[in-house]
Amino acid sequence: MGKRRPIIEQPDHSHYPDCAKRMTEIKDYSRSVMLYTAASCGILFVFSMLSIRFNTFYILISLFSVKSDVTAYFFQSAEIIALFLISYIACGEKKIFGIILSLLFAAMALGAIVVTDPVVFTICLIGLIKNRFVFSVYADQEMLKGIEGYPLFSEALIPHSPKSTNASPYKEEWQNRRADTREEDEQLEMPELGGSDIAGRPNSYVPESGKYCTISESTIKLGKG
Repeated sequence: MGKRRPIIEQPDHSHYPDCAKRMTEIKDYSRSVMLYTAASCGILFVFSMLSIRFNTFYILISLFSVKSDVTAYFFQSAEIIALFLISYIACGEKKIFGIILSLLFAAMALGAIVVTDPVVFTICLIGLIKNRFVFSVYADQEMLKGIEGYPLFSEALIPHSPKSTNASPYKEEWQNRRADTREEDEQLEMPELGGSDIAGRPNSYVPESGKYCTISESTIKLGKG
C-alpha cells in the first residue's frame, strides 16, 4: 500500500468512489494480517497444549516467578490468545491496535534472538513483513474518519448516514439543497382546467379540449319493496 495522496472531500460527493476503494483496501489488508496471526497463534497454541515450551513467552512468565509448569503453560497460552485478539481488534476501526501488534512482533523477534527461539522468531519476522504498511493504514483510516460519507461512502445512504455529527463544510449546503427541493415539491399543484362558453351549465365537465359531457341525476327512483 505505502503512503498515498490524501483524498479531498467534494461537495457533489464525487470523492465517494476513491474513499470506498481505499476502505476496501484497508479492510483487505487488516484481514490478511489477522488471518496470518490467527494461523500462527493457532499453531503455537496447539504446541502449548502439547506442553511444548517457547522460551520467548517465558521471558514475561519469568518476571512473575512462576514455578509450576501447568501455570507456565497457562500463561504461555494466554499470551498467544492475547496476540490473536489484538490482531482481531485491529480489523475494526481501531487501527492503533495494528501498530501495537507490530511492536509486539518486533519485541518478540528480539526476545527470540536472545533466548534462541527460532520458531517464534520466524513467525514474528514474517508478521512484521506482512504488517509493514501498518502506519500508512492507520493514517488512511484516520483521514477517512474525517470525510463526509464515512464509513460506507454510498450516495444511496446519504440521508441515513450514521455520520450525523460530521463537521463537513458541505453538510449544511447539502441539507439546504434538500430543504429547497422539498419545498418546491410541496408547491406543485394540479393545473387548472380551461373554461368554455358552457362552463356555466350545471352538472357539466369541461376539459381544455372543448368536449364535454353532462352529468345528471338518474330519473329512475327506487321504490320500496
